[in-house]
Amino acid sequence: SFIVIVFAMIFRIMDRLAPEPIFLIEGACSAISFSDSLYFSLITMSTVGYGDITPTGEVVRVVAAIEVLLGILLFLFGFAEIMRYVREANRKSGADR
Repeated sequence: SFIVIVFAMIFRIMDRLAPEPIFLIEGACSAISFSDSLYFSLITMSTVGYGDITPTGEVVRVVAAIEVLLGILLFLFGFAEIMRYVREANRKSGADR
C-alpha cells in the first residue's frame, strides 16, 4: 500500500512539474488529480493496466515500469516467504521426511 501511495505522489508531482500534461486521461491530455494518480498507481502496480489513463512522456513511462517491477518483486518475495513458512511448518510437524 505504501509503494502505491508513494508512486501516486511521484506521478502527481511529475505532472505538476511538467510544462504540459504528461498523461492521457480517457483519450484527452489533461492534468492528473491525486485520486487519478492513486488509481493509476494501483492499476500499474497490480499490472492490470486498463488503459484509461496512460503516460505520454518517456520519463513517466520509465517510472511506471519501475513500479511494475517493484510490484512483481513484492509479489515474488511475498510468495517465497509463504513457501518458506509452509516448509518450516511441515518440517516441524514431521510431514516433510
